[in-house]
Amino acid sequence: HLFDHLDMDIHYEKSLGVDRLMAAYGIFKKEECKSVLCIDAGTFTTVDHITHLGFQGGLILPGNHLLERTYHQGHAFHDVKVSLRPANHYPFQTTTDCLNSSISFMLAQTYQSIILSKKIDKIYLSGGNAHFHVNLIESLQSNVTITLDNQLVHKGLFELSKTLEKKGVIQ
Repeated sequence: HLFDHLDMDIHYEKSLGVDRLMAAYGIFKKEECKSVLCIDAGTFTTVDHITHLGFQGGLILPGNHLLERTYHQGHAFHDVKVSLRPANHYPFQTTTDCLNSSISFMLAQTYQSIILSKKIDKIYLSGGNAHFHVNLIESLQSNVTITLDNQLVHKGLFELSKTLEKKGVIQ
């Protein structure tokens, strides 16, 4: 099993998706002494925490488009076009501002809480909605370094191949 060959502790159940595992492994091998978030902002947004102790776990949130569509489920908003935008000025004073800013506000508060509580040094972002999340995190004005990298899974697979070769599992 793949979990048995990694030189990284995994504090997560065995159902962890291989894409998340490989992205985390690549970051672990590169950033061994830091507290790092790996955010993949696609259909779902995964927010995983990696430290020198290994993969610590994370969150799986609905992605931007799924969050936008939730408003269309409510009778009052089913015809409203929601367009996510940064949430700069709480409280919001119109229904349109509430709909367009609340998701950003919720995500920003989630990121802020994780950054502070886990003393995050660096964030790696990938996925189709990564630029939106970069802007959101930058608006928090934290001293966290943000790196956009859509090759995280590939880099993790490369690190895995080096580990497997070193252990004699592959040549």
